[in-house]
Amino acid sequence: MVQVFDLSPTASTASMIGNALGMGLNKNFVPPEQLVQRGLLQEGLSKISKLAQNPNTQPIDLLTQSMSAIAGIPGAERYAGPLLDKILGMSAYNQPVTNGQSGLGQKPGQENIQTAQDIASNTQTGQGVPNTQLAPASQGKEASFPVSLESFIPMDIGSYINPDQAKSIVESVGKTGGDVNIVKQRIQEYNKGLIDYNTLVNSNIDRGYAQQQKQLKLESGARDFLQNQLDPKIAPDVQSVIYDMFKKELKNSDDFSTAYNKIQPNIQALQRQLQEFPNKIPEGSEFANYGIPEAQENILRSSSKNFLQQYPSAYSILEKMFTNRGQPITQAAKILNPLSQSETKVMDSISDYRPLIYPKMPMSERSMMRNLDMVQEEQTKAIPKIAESLKKNWNENTSLINIYTDMKVKGWFPAQIHELYDTLEKIGAKFSPQQTTERTQLAAPPPIPIRYL
Repeated sequence: MVQVFDLSPTASTASMIGNALGMGLNKNFVPPEQLVQRGLLQEGLSKISKLAQNPNTQPIDLLTQSMSAIAGIPGAERYAGPLLDKILGMSAYNQPVTNGQSGLGQKPGQENIQTAQDIASNTQTGQGVPNTQLAPASQGKEASFPVSLESFIPMDIGSYINPDQAKSIVESVGKTGGDVNIVKQRIQEYNKGLIDYNTLVNSNIDRGYAQQQKQLKLESGARDFLQNQLDPKIAPDVQSVIYDMFKKELKNSDDFSTAYNKIQPNIQALQRQLQEFPNKIPEGSEFANYGIPEAQENILRSSSKNFLQQYPSAYSILEKMFTNRGQPITQAAKILNPLSQSETKVMDSISDYRPLIYPKMPMSERSMMRNLDMVQEEQTKAIPKIAESLKKNWNENTSLINIYTDMKVKGWFPAQIHELYDTLEKIGAKFSPQQTTERTQLAAPPPIPIRYL
């Protein structure tokens, strides 16, 4: 019979006692990293306490310090999420914690206690609780959000506002620039029992804000209304022009139907002009486009100028008419949006590099490459000065296509022309949506009519 011996080490009595002692110590002593975290938390809470007692503390400062205090605590993300939402919500108002309304001899936060007592008392009388979140820090014209009636109507007004009280309320609102007509209407509705106290005190009385809300409400459904009125065959870009007319008329109308009826004659005139204009544009040749003769160009420029003054957003429609007739966008820009005198003066002053790029005498390939490198270097150096000159009279109607045409005619490389646009943007020139579109169009160099070359 073979006997098997277990040669693995066994725990001694001493080691077992040591292990048991260690487990007991772990239960009764806090790990060192937890002690450090407790110290940091206590320090953070102390800073929060001091911030909360400061009447000038901003909510974002208080809550940021709160997040800093709990950083590193296991499971802190459960608290960080709600705190972050609170920061975003409260920092939008940028209001001090105490709203900056603590008076002399009044402890910070005392006005909040008084407000809570007033609300509780008001609730017991059945008058409802005003929505204090919409009340501005001040009732002046510089209020950043709507001014409500809450600050003008006493909380113990009762169920009826007598003539003397109504007069006093209306006068107070009028002095702050509020809409007194809205106030009178709300007081009448309250006295007739049509609205409760809560609705009354939260009524917006800011004249400008009320007009803005009315405009936004009208515009929210304007496009849907207009699409139901217009012929579906009308092109989307033409619909956009009509929508601009419609939206502009809404400011002076009470409803969609009234605004639409007002622009009906303009819609008909627009459609007639869009039918007639393409017939005035000569056919162009894709391979040998000489360009539209100057006399005919002047006629088209005159008629398109009046059209674009009446419908500013119709540029793309007319440009498409030119391209449909075989004319390049460079020809369309020369007619539809010529450069101003000051812009033309800048273009006239730039250097002409054609003699170097197109030499009269034959040159070796090496000499020609040296010329091209020199031209490119000189153009790059000249860009900052040209950009500063253009920026002086820069506006949203400045034609980037015409600038491209005039510079390309003088032997400028497309890369340097685009560098000029980048420089203009860096020094503060604002590019309109149309100009941004033109920069995209010029990514692929368009042909230039021979007449300009």
